[in-house]
Amino acid sequence: WAEILSILGVADRIVGIDKYTPKDQFLPESVKEKPQVGSVYRGINWETVASLNPDLIIMGLWWGSFEPKEKEVLERSKELGFKVLAFGIPDSNVTGTKMPYENIRIIRVLGKVFDRERKAEELASFLEKYYNEALDIAGKIPADKKKNVLIVYGSSIVRYGTGAISISYKGSAYAETVELVGAHNVAFDYNFSTQYPKLDLEKLIAYFGDKTDVLIVVDWDPNRLNEAVEKIKSDPAWQGIKAVKDGNVIGILVSSWRRDTTALYGPRFITGIYAFGHAIYPEYYPDWKPIYEELLKRFYGMEG
Repeated sequence: WAEILSILGVADRIVGIDKYTPKDQFLPESVKEKPQVGSVYRGINWETVASLNPDLIIMGLWWGSFEPKEKEVLERSKELGFKVLAFGIPDSNVTGTKMPYENIRIIRVLGKVFDRERKAEELASFLEKYYNEALDIAGKIPADKKKNVLIVYGSSIVRYGTGAISISYKGSAYAETVELVGAHNVAFDYNFSTQYPKLDLEKLIAYFGDKTDVLIVVDWDPNRLNEAVEKIKSDPAWQGIKAVKDGNVIGILVSSWRRDTTALYGPRFITGIYAFGHAIYPEYYPDWKPIYEELLKRFYGMEG
């Protein structure tokens, strides 16, 4: 969320960052050079946090395997007397939103917290315009053209080698975006207990093989993404998935910090919506890059 604060013009109020923020290619060096306090998942250096004495801690809230660590951070912050704003996958019963629209709500909340409501509203309204246009497009897709989609994580196919393939389920931005653009996420046909279920290929085929029109592979690493897509296309075992047999395997590069990718979290989430829409329905959705270039120029002061 450091990008939002930077756009709002309050980057100077950031006193510390997590270990991943220096990778963010959209942030000024003045932010990336701030003291690092670790990360939720790998552990927080509370001595450093205490020395910075922040008025507020802003953290991600992603649930799943992150939940125990997130709970630790919330409890420790309370013990030390630090206020916390936790944003990420929302509890829709509390916020009235879900991903990816939650990104817009977060921008407006931070605008109020930092007394930058006018700038926050300018950004939120820009994103909301394209968000609503995506909904309009989805609503006009004929019922007989609607596609069934499954999302798999490239890292689970290439990197880990455990045989367990991660898919995207209810609550995650990837999963919800498929539904938002007018397609159906076939994972929603089952009741899983996590946003990131893991299935071996045999079960993946049994559950989704004959009903998946489009298989989307997501990753933040371009080399790993290409490797995962090629492995799926070349491995005969994957032919049990209809989309693979039909040649409808699409890789989407998604990252929260790379300049050459789409995103589904933070101010650039709108690029992810149009990237997914265009990948599934190229005849209905425009490419995401012109929107990305407009966003960068207007709010980041950058060229695409």
